[in-house]
Amino acid sequence: MKYQKKPIIVDAIQWTGDNFDEVCDFVGTDAQSPVLLSRHELLVYTLEGVMHLHQGYYILKGIAGEIWGVREDLFNLSYDPLPDS
Repeated sequence: MKYQKKPIIVDAIQWTGDNFDEVCDFVGTDAQSPVLLSRHELLVYTLEGVMHLHQGYYILKGIAGEIWGVREDLFNLSYDPLPDS
C-alpha cells in the first residue's frame, strides 16, 4: 500500500550563518534555544533529540510547534513558497 503525506503548511527560516538572532526568534521560547557552534554550524533541539545543522539548512516549525531541520536541497524538493497573506 502507498501513502501520500497530507499537505500541511509549515513556517521555515534558512540558517545563513549571519542570522542567529532571527533563528532564535523563530524557534521561540517554547523550545530550547539553538546553540551557535560557529558561523557555519548550529544545534537545534527537536522531538528526536539534538540536530546538528550546517549553514544553508532550513529550520521548520510544524503545526504543533515542533522544530526540525532540513537540508537545503531536500527542502527545495519538498516545499513550495506560499504568497504572503
